[in-house]
Amino acid sequence: MPIRCKFILLLFLSFTFLNANVKSYDEIKKEPKSLAKDYYIYRYITETNYKKDEVKALSKQIYRNRGKLNKEIYKIIPKPKPYDECKNFWVKNINDANLTCKLKRSTPTFLKKLNKQTLKSLEKDFANFPDKLRLLKGMSSENPAVYFVNNLDIKNFFSYYNSLSQNQKNSDFNIVLSKEFANELGKEKAFNSFISDIVINKRYASLRKSFLDVNASKFNSLGAFYLGINAVLYDDLNKAYEFFKVANKTFKSGIDKDKANLWAYLVSSNEVDLLNTAKSDNINIYSLYAKELAGVNKTLNLVIPNPTKSEAPKGYDPTDPFSWVRLKNKISKMDKASLKNEANKFDTKQTLGEYIYISNILSGYKDNFYPLPFLDYLNGQNLHRKAMILALARQESRFIQSAVSISYALGMMQFMPFVANDWAKKGGLKDFDQDDMFNPKMAYDMANIHLDWLEKLVYSPVFVAYAYNGGIGFTKKMLTRGDLFNAGKFEPFLSMELVYYEESREYAKKVLSNYFIYSQILEPKKNISIIELLSDLLVPAKSDSFRN
Repeated sequence: MPIRCKFILLLFLSFTFLNANVKSYDEIKKEPKSLAKDYYIYRYITETNYKKDEVKALSKQIYRNRGKLNKEIYKIIPKPKPYDECKNFWVKNINDANLTCKLKRSTPTFLKKLNKQTLKSLEKDFANFPDKLRLLKGMSSENPAVYFVNNLDIKNFFSYYNSLSQNQKNSDFNIVLSKEFANELGKEKAFNSFISDIVINKRYASLRKSFLDVNASKFNSLGAFYLGINAVLYDDLNKAYEFFKVANKTFKSGIDKDKANLWAYLVSSNEVDLLNTAKSDNINIYSLYAKELAGVNKTLNLVIPNPTKSEAPKGYDPTDPFSWVRLKNKISKMDKASLKNEANKFDTKQTLGEYIYISNILSGYKDNFYPLPFLDYLNGQNLHRKAMILALARQESRFIQSAVSISYALGMMQFMPFVANDWAKKGGLKDFDQDDMFNPKMAYDMANIHLDWLEKLVYSPVFVAYAYNGGIGFTKKMLTRGDLFNAGKFEPFLSMELVYYEESREYAKKVLSNYFIYSQILEPKKNISIIELLSDLLVPAKSDSFRN
């Protein structure tokens, strides 16, 4: 039964190897479609003397038909070219094409290659296609972006924007938007990625300034939030507050609602917004910060599984990716009663990840699970390191030992094969196979070694998380360009919203909240401050070596 609680360079060790080898064609072909199968197909192609016919057969069993696996497949089996009925018509002879082909070819990328005479000649063909006609006329104009703004043509505005390189955008899109046009942009799904990109990268000052005069209620969720951040950058705090309140109402996830609520407090000092954030049941950096700042009851409802059984259920191998794939497929078809039985079966020390996966489905993802799996493998480590590894593992894999990601990151700590192989080579592990990362002891030991290296360069859990996810190169570049994580108003929250790599931006926030919680679980009497952890980001001596 879980415990429900309330809470106001190492050298390589003696690893236990799985002695895994590249799986054979016969072993792979019988397994279900999955990321795990894709991973083993990739290994089979890149590490064995394969047979072309076998590769051809396996190519029909791929789960995710893209990325580096496809690249390797197409080296062996040429990629079939899709039929193009318009292949004979291009820039020089587009006027000879039928109407279907003229319409098909008429994308911004194609049209900008045409001279004005050809563009003009196509207008009569598009008379009954107003969207295409406006696109055509826009591409004939001096600045298509301005034309689309003046004609309230949102669809073609985004179509043109997405067709350009960044340098081309820089010359065409630093324009003033009419209030009428700016208000309409929020209707398009493309707006959210558009506004977050230009705000985070601080592009097109004139265009961004246009949004200070729009009606906040015309926007929603992420778009409204980054319009709020944009208003903060222009020091229009009243307008920022409007956007953050709209974002709070329209966001669906708990962490996003708390984010918008806390920002509403930051720009207004309205204690109601602070207290609303502090009362949140969702555990994240915004709610934790609000609880500490407001001095409200810091009680957090956590579930810490405490299984009495040690071994995994009979017939289930937690280090085998295909065992996990088959279990997930089985679970997806179960009713509630069956799920409860399955949860009970997997309530073991060896299968905490699987137990939590099932339990989360049963609870509707309302319980806050913070397991402590394989804690004895971290004996000898200090509180910080234990909390850091657990925080990363919880975010990376939810403690599924045999997890395989879309990029083929492996195991509880989700090491990329090239990283794991590199560390093993440097450590002189001659018998190492990357599948050894499915062994929890290996995963923790490898994480320790990797963190020993990372933490010589970055010290804050947030910056460690950026480096773990996005790479140390990304983290160094971000910190040394000079515009983030400096002392100033709304920091470090403002910088954390402006980290330019989205995955790392959100990942680090979650790792920090995990780190805070695990620090409290492991040492309840130790006074861990989320405010202090965040403040450290602005002090290079406490956060990183790059700015010292």
